[in-house]
Amino acid sequence: MGPKSGRSPRDEASVHGGIDDEERELLKAYSVWQVLGQDLGYSLAGVDDGVARPLSFLLPFDRLIDACVVDKEMGTDGDTPSGSACWLSAFWAISCHMLHNIHPGLIVWLGSSRLRPLKGLMVALLPPFKCSYGFGGRLPPPCRMSFFHIDVFDDLLLQNLPSPVRTSYLVSLNILLLCIERREDPYRFFDWKVTYGDIYPLGIRQQVILINGQFPGPEIQSQTNDNIIINVYNGLTEPFLITWNGVQLRGNSWQDGVYGTNCGIPPNKNYTYVMRFKDQIGSFFYFPSLGFQKAAGGYGGISILSRPGVPVPFLAPVKEYTLLIGDWYKTAIHSILKEKIDNGMELPFPDAILINGRSSSNGASFTVDQGKTYRLRISNVGLMTSLNIQIQGHQMKLVEVEGTHTIQNYYPSLDVHVGQSMSVLVTADQSSKDYYIAVSTRFTSTTLTTTAILHYSNSEQKASGPIPTGPTEQFDWSMNQARTIRTNLSASGPRPNPQGSYHYGSIPVNRTIQLANSAALVGGKQRYAVNSVSFVEADTPLKLADYFKIDGVFRLGSIDDHPTGAAVHLDTAVMAADFRAFAEVVFQNDEPTVQSWHLDGYNFWVVGMNKGEWSPASRNDYNLNDAVSRCTAQVYPNSWTAVYVALDNVGMWNVRSQWWERRYLGQQFYLRVYSPAESRRDEYPMPDNALLCGRAAKELISTAKHSSGSINISIF
Repeated sequence: MGPKSGRSPRDEASVHGGIDDEERELLKAYSVWQVLGQDLGYSLAGVDDGVARPLSFLLPFDRLIDACVVDKEMGTDGDTPSGSACWLSAFWAISCHMLHNIHPGLIVWLGSSRLRPLKGLMVALLPPFKCSYGFGGRLPPPCRMSFFHIDVFDDLLLQNLPSPVRTSYLVSLNILLLCIERREDPYRFFDWKVTYGDIYPLGIRQQVILINGQFPGPEIQSQTNDNIIINVYNGLTEPFLITWNGVQLRGNSWQDGVYGTNCGIPPNKNYTYVMRFKDQIGSFFYFPSLGFQKAAGGYGGISILSRPGVPVPFLAPVKEYTLLIGDWYKTAIHSILKEKIDNGMELPFPDAILINGRSSSNGASFTVDQGKTYRLRISNVGLMTSLNIQIQGHQMKLVEVEGTHTIQNYYPSLDVHVGQSMSVLVTADQSSKDYYIAVSTRFTSTTLTTTAILHYSNSEQKASGPIPTGPTEQFDWSMNQARTIRTNLSASGPRPNPQGSYHYGSIPVNRTIQLANSAALVGGKQRYAVNSVSFVEADTPLKLADYFKIDGVFRLGSIDDHPTGAAVHLDTAVMAADFRAFAEVVFQNDEPTVQSWHLDGYNFWVVGMNKGEWSPASRNDYNLNDAVSRCTAQVYPNSWTAVYVALDNVGMWNVRSQWWERRYLGQQFYLRVYSPAESRRDEYPMPDNALLCGRAAKELISTAKHSSGSINISIF
């Protein structure tokens, strides 16, 4: 819409002494911007693509517009500061009103100190809309979790806004920062001090990694969309990182806590993880990711509950317990295991199984009341061994696997492969006594078993009878059980809509990736590989190198989509992937041991598994209706497992073997999911407190000195 008779809207306002219908329509069209974004938050038109868009909502403008008309008719010239102030105040008040209706916790932050003369009028107009506001300076604290930059382009203001708004006040507004929080999801703050400490789980002294003096570490209890702030102080003598197994960190691989994305926290330093459990529920765990520190503990459970009002497909249990199960070695310090592996030796068979850091001799105990139902969140936090769990005399009802509500089948025992998590309901429906909780190794020539106690509160009889023993070498039994674990399509997930409303089976696959694991000697030492590439760490985290465009750290395409049959070689393997692609990934295991594969940042649908070699004909047996969605999948010996994954999470994500020796010796790579828009709607900016190391630190020290943020630089 252009000016009449070649005049600008400003000229027309001067000639006619007021606003006309055309200018009224202009004000309606351009006084607010269109809210963009769906699941990842809200943004207004601006820097994401440099295009300003008119608002498409119908709003009650007239009352505020008329207020300014009355102001002019009472003698205020529309081009005087007071008239401009009235229009500009109406401009922001209308915007605030609209946004408040959409997003109740609105905070409007005006980034220009020149707008301070309008503060009085803003105070008068904004309270009815319950909007917070501020003028100049840094972004207010509530906005630090999610904010969006908006450029207010001078040409837009000069060409499309009526003259009362097009004043020096408005033209001087170059950047507007809006922080929009939906009822401000809760913040949960944690302070963790990581230290070495001595424990005696197997009757001998061992040095382990403690968090706040605890082994296992503190449990993170939260609910969907919580903001999690964890300040980690590293009291060890070596760098340290924590990764969050199964937490998707939407658009925020900056917080993934693996060396491909983060520099290690130096000794006697701290780093604060800032993350959001966006659109997730379920059972997960955290653990140290650098070197072989996982063998020394430092792990703990993560439970994410549904938000109030979101239906859960079972009655609330009386209480929840977390069971962290895993293989364990009795070496005095974890560096002994690392040294053996570095010298080309294989990891020996474990010495024991621990349940919450305890062996059978000082076993864990879980108290229940007769007749009541309890939820057990179970995670295999070990290094290499698949485990089986059962409770003497009790059935377990499986209800959730890594954030997916499952069909509620009963099982006398369940296989939990390394890196996997699940939760079951157990009803104390037996006679009042104590019962064994037995965890035993699977697919091993020697079977290790550890017990804990299910203690009835009114029990006067200790657990007795034979300790339950699980299956050992029955791969078929385990595979058949895995196929029965399926998604409950009618149950809600993190949101109220049913999990089955996302029809993954009807989405066209636009990429197939086949990944084959293998073992070989390279330079006389044991290595493990994916598609013939054995991963080696670069001198700079890949995420930093990608962000700062540092050449020579990694090469996209350094790992093929399919097995090549070539000899195993060393490389920093990174696979490129397009944002919003829908991929089929086939894990092929031609070795005689069970593999366990994990993808950071994602869940995937386990659509099929079977013996032998995968072929396109294998798709005929895929489950395209109710396959379970999870983040870690097992691949049986001489077998394959196929998954579907929607690549909707931008970032640098670790694809790894959960068998830690194999991961440490190369069975991993990184998947770079990239959006050419490079939009804040898709990915968080680099955090202000990012640790810089390697070439990132060396090349950016001068940049950091001039940064307005607080960038910590560590070189090691």
